[in-house]
Amino acid sequence: MNTVNTRLRLFKLLLCAVLLLPFSLSASSPVAMISDLQGKVTLHGNDKAAEILSELNVGDIVNVDAGGKLVVVFYDSGNEFSVSGPSAIRIGAAAPEPVNGNKPTRKDSSYDKGLKSIKSKTFGLAQAALVLRSAGKGSANPELRGLVDTRTLDSYPVFRWKPFKEQSVYHLELTDATGLTIIETDVTGNEYRTPENITLKPNEDYFWYLSVKIKGRKYTGRGDFSMVDNQARKDVEAHRPQGKAGVSDRVIFATWLESNRYNDEARKYWVTLAKERPDVESLRKRAQQ
Repeated sequence: MNTVNTRLRLFKLLLCAVLLLPFSLSASSPVAMISDLQGKVTLHGNDKAAEILSELNVGDIVNVDAGGKLVVVFYDSGNEFSVSGPSAIRIGAAAPEPVNGNKPTRKDSSYDKGLKSIKSKTFGLAQAALVLRSAGKGSANPELRGLVDTRTLDSYPVFRWKPFKEQSVYHLELTDATGLTIIETDVTGNEYRTPENITLKPNEDYFWYLSVKIKGRKYTGRGDFSMVDNQARKDVEAHRPQGKAGVSDRVIFATWLESNRYNDEARKYWVTLAKERPDVESLRKRAQQ
């Protein structure tokens, strides 16, 4: 339980930092996010390169060079707008305003745009959670590759981790929030699926520990997750982009997943997007979390 309390304290500190950030940096909050771009796109008078996931405030000027393309989604409405270069636009409260060059147009979405919970505040909370999930990386303990600070859609979750110091056998323990052990087993390899005779309860917190002993020293990686109920699964599927969805639709959906703590599910989209756009640093960083 000490580990749980430590993680909760860390999250509270990160949460406070996120909530105080708008007051310390700007009197305004972001109203939109770049969900796709191609070519050269810059912010604030050509002095800052824009990228996918860049947030935009009212009054920001975005320049799109000839041959470039930009897609912006507004948090409150979920409306998307696209513009091809050459163009310069000013970010308004609910839509982009043309400054010169080509005018922005409303973009039709390929799926139900009921994702209005993607707002600056929830996106900031997702950022804080991302920092929390990254806190254990690079440490001396095994690095877990999923089921860390997440809600899972899988009724029989799969525990995964990176190889650690050439070890082939690991000790895995799963407990509930009271500390009651549900699974305790030795595992060969780098993943373990929850047996079908184990029933995990929806909306309950679970904690898992992966440990190895080397020369008398114990190394332990720790993760936590909860399993969603059937209604939550239906909600996710109702919003999931279908068919050959574009980059913007998938970026928006992945951001919504993170905003609602479906971090493992979001990571699947970030990995695919990073492969499609290997030159986009923001996508690479998301895929590596």
